[in-house]
Amino acid sequence: MLLLVFFPLVTANLYLTEIMYAPTQVSDSEGEWIEMYNDGENTVDLNTWMIDGKAIGNRSIATKEYLVIARELLDSTDNDTESFESYWGNNNGIWDENFSAIELILSLKEEDTIVLTNNLNEDKVSYNKSLGANKNGKTLERVSLTEWQEGFLDGTPGFGNFSTSKNNGDSISVFVEILNNIPEILAINLTDDADQEGIQIYPLLNGEKIVFVEVLINESDGFQNLEQVSFSVLNQTKNLSFKENSTTTLARFQGNFTLTNTIQAGNYLLEVSAKDTENQTTKNISFSYEGIISTELNLSTFEMSLHSGDAALRSVQVLNKGNIAIDTEVSMQELTSEQGEIFDNKIEVFQDVWLPLANPVFLDLNVAPQNAGEIQFRIQAPQQAKSGRYKGKITITSVESKNE
Repeated sequence: MLLLVFFPLVTANLYLTEIMYAPTQVSDSEGEWIEMYNDGENTVDLNTWMIDGKAIGNRSIATKEYLVIARELLDSTDNDTESFESYWGNNNGIWDENFSAIELILSLKEEDTIVLTNNLNEDKVSYNKSLGANKNGKTLERVSLTEWQEGFLDGTPGFGNFSTSKNNGDSISVFVEILNNIPEILAINLTDDADQEGIQIYPLLNGEKIVFVEVLINESDGFQNLEQVSFSVLNQTKNLSFKENSTTTLARFQGNFTLTNTIQAGNYLLEVSAKDTENQTTKNISFSYEGIISTELNLSTFEMSLHSGDAALRSVQVLNKGNIAIDTEVSMQELTSEQGEIFDNKIEVFQDVWLPLANPVFLDLNVAPQNAGEIQFRIQAPQQAKSGRYKGKITITSVESKNE
């Protein structure tokens, strides 16, 4: 069922002219927008006006000016980089385009009524998805006082040919805007070191990991129309090189970047940008940089001379050379000689209190990557110990920290 209802009232020459209610260019919650137009001869103060029940605020709209009201004009503090500006602007984080746009909390539905009013005058439109523009990248566009239709891909925010004038003649003006096709990033492939879902990249223990990137792009105007294909990840920005084309519009690009084992394990985002002579588009892919445990001790031997009944303290530094925080587990092999043995309960490790190494002891060190932690030991010579040279082994095993 087609639903499109208009409520034309005196509107101080302010009109709703374009609606993006189900965008695909960015996520729905961040890409919704409404456009309004001042068809009058005077600037209108919008301080008393509301749209969709929300106050527009202290601003004005000039004569013959379009104003876009975006749900998220600039990227906020959420977990992505999407916004109206990131797609319909130049993605530089500020609004500096050649048409006016503001941010206002919107929540547009597939079937909705939008009201522009100052409680004296209003313009109102009701629509549903049967009119079009439902999750296909297009907008609902007003072409006259009584006519709306599905518009162009991406819409025309800040521009249009809406007019309230009536045609009393025998001719119709024709306006055709030729738009360059936007490059389409079809696929992004990265080095994947695992067979699990998603992309997992494993660090190299003593070197840099080279990650290969391959991108498939469809450029409807011909792949030679592409000026630059690049990617950004971890503060690295690099251009991708042309590899091959399978048709006149479909081409592959390739490149690589490096990851050191000092980069902390976690989830990261790689953004690909494709730019032709007129347009630019971006697409993201996430990957997991896996953890690696690598430690180094600052010494390999404890040497000491003790009398029966004496005790000695020693310490060792554990350097975390991996990319995740670590704890340790310490175990002890009894000290033995031809004269006998010193039991492992006489060798202790410190964590808040002295703990005997009769059994392995877990130490909650939480040593951050590229930092060092200290482990303290106390060795006691029993009163009954016979003289001689005793030998044993302490084993320190590093594990991923439970506190990370």
